[in-house]
Amino acid sequence: MPSARRILFSSLSLVLAAAAVPAAAQTPAAGAQVAVAVGAKVVDTAGGEVGTVTAIQGGNLLVKTDKHEVALPKTSFTPTDKGLLFALTRAQLNAQVDQQLAAQGPVVSVGATVYDPQGGVVGTVEALDAQFATVKLPNSTVKLPVSAFGRGPKGPLVGETAAAIEAKANAAGTASAPAAATPPAGQ
Repeated sequence: MPSARRILFSSLSLVLAAAAVPAAAQTPAAGAQVAVAVGAKVVDTAGGEVGTVTAIQGGNLLVKTDKHEVALPKTSFTPTDKGLLFALTRAQLNAQVDQQLAAQGPVVSVGATVYDPQGGVVGTVEALDAQFATVKLPNSTVKLPVSAFGRGPKGPLVGETAAAIEAKANAAGTASAPAAATPPAGQ
């Protein structure tokens, strides 16, 4: 499952950014270099696909692989007629991101405050198992899939507000049923 976790590769620290909608990539004329732009294809030195640029954030490009969305310094790329050349393969980049995420430990833990994408408090994790986290919201308690959580700047992050999650739980007929929380952007 793709991850919403974004890694700032230059310092290997996590970065949370709003997801950008990729623009349609234009095919360059023969021999023309691909522009550093949203939608540009990123390729490795053997011509293999690494990912696609989804956003430009200051001196970084946000690159979406098949598994992660990673902020990488613009200086790590060389425009060519085949795409933006990058030194690592997709597998190598994914492996480095996976290794960094594993070193940081679990995304969610009992007692953690859960936040929405705007930084608002959603609730507190009361219980946790391999599949679900039980979260105490302002007016109810819900079980959310562990896969619905991403890393945020202040703690665990879900893609919806407490009100939206409670509305879904109420529509399902019971606040104690697993709610279908939207994963953070990019997942």
